[in-house]
Amino acid sequence: MAQSPYWILNQNLAAGNGGNFSVTDAMLNSINYFQPSAANLTVMSDPHQSVQVINATEIQFNLGYGTNGMVPYSQFLATLETPMAMAVDPAYVLAHGGVSAGQKNGFMTSNPMGTGFYELESWVPGQSVTLTRNTNYWGDGVPSPELNNAISPAAIGSVIFYFKPSAASIADLQSGKAQVIFVPVTYYNVTHGLSGVTTHILGPAFGSAEAVSYLYMDPLAFAPFNNTLVREAISYGIDYGAIISDVFAGNAIQWVGPVPPGFQDYNESTAGVSPYQYNATMAAVLLAQAGYVAKLPDGTKLNPTGNSFPAVNFLYDSDSPTDTEAASIIYSNLNSIGITVNLTPLPYETYSSVIYSPSTNSTQYPMGIGFYSEDYTASIDYVYYFTSDNYIGTSNYNNPNAVAWTLNASATSNNAAVVSDFASITKAMYANYTDIWLYVADFMTVNQAGIAGMIPNPAGSGAGYFLYFNTVHYTS
Repeated sequence: MAQSPYWILNQNLAAGNGGNFSVTDAMLNSINYFQPSAANLTVMSDPHQSVQVINATEIQFNLGYGTNGMVPYSQFLATLETPMAMAVDPAYVLAHGGVSAGQKNGFMTSNPMGTGFYELESWVPGQSVTLTRNTNYWGDGVPSPELNNAISPAAIGSVIFYFKPSAASIADLQSGKAQVIFVPVTYYNVTHGLSGVTTHILGPAFGSAEAVSYLYMDPLAFAPFNNTLVREAISYGIDYGAIISDVFAGNAIQWVGPVPPGFQDYNESTAGVSPYQYNATMAAVLLAQAGYVAKLPDGTKLNPTGNSFPAVNFLYDSDSPTDTEAASIIYSNLNSIGITVNLTPLPYETYSSVIYSPSTNSTQYPMGIGFYSEDYTASIDYVYYFTSDNYIGTSNYNNPNAVAWTLNASATSNNAAVVSDFASITKAMYANYTDIWLYVADFMTVNQAGIAGMIPNPAGSGAGYFLYFNTVHYTS
């Protein structure tokens, strides 16, 4: 279909795959895969196909010739876990509109086809989804010793997901209408105190997959940010502890990027590097050294004959209560040292279109809170985003060394080399201060105490870490 998410697979799979061989989307979509002609088979089985057909039941992946050129992408298996790589039955697709390159299949958008333990019974967009046990589930015939969390048959007959505000979800849990709810970690103190309710904080990898948050400063869009002293001053001017305490009631952690906490090689790549620290005095001193009027905590002005720092717009997601509260704290922190910040909130869709725009520098929004959540479960996914994608929301960080280290780390299976590259990237970004690593909120599960079998999945992809629900059951 050649839709935008295909880039995840394109990191390793490319038409032609390095040979004198060409194939087009139109050619692939015209093949009769059930009764292929001799010409069709020639195309399908060519050894220079990234996905080469061996016979009627076997394919072979020929790696390389993607993002990294002629070397395989080391996280290929991780990319295969994403929804973009899910296999579907061609008979089902062809019977319902087929495939046209560059176009979505409208039927498939709202009528999913799969081989899972549940099937879709009904869907009311924005309100509820009802799933029922798949009576034709292939896993029903798998011997018990061979089953695992991902393929075990459904334990209960049906599951209904309701989409409601957090307060309504908690009320449903208390009344018994809901057995499991998902609410932000800011509600931890509320749910943790409820009788008959189990609230469990999951490991940092779950929070990281959901969203790592940082402050971006675009030096190409706002001249003062070209000065490293200014960016360093801002790193000292933010009260990280107050954000974690006041916004998240302590249920968040500071981090050092770009590898996210809880992911492979985080501890190794950040060894010897501490999270940025709040020091308003140091922030004022650095701002004065950069040539601007600055204020100490006691109100004393430093460099009183210097330039006043020009007001700068600060972008954040107005649909996020936590970002709104964090932005207010950052606003107060920076204004207190002499940096005038204009809070400029935007609703999520507009906000995300700004921070994920790679085409221009946003002179309107040169500073703000950015976030990233995984496309697939691998540390290198985050590293690519921060070092090589050059979005507005990553400060257009452009360091040729960091790009080279990223490519090296993505192309080797030698973990010592990966750690070395990640450590070099971490130290380079840390000393550059264009991205100020803020916080990673915890992720939690909330359920009635009589419910068991929710299994945290350590390899959720495409939509953050998640839980297996096929094993959910009542204990009382």
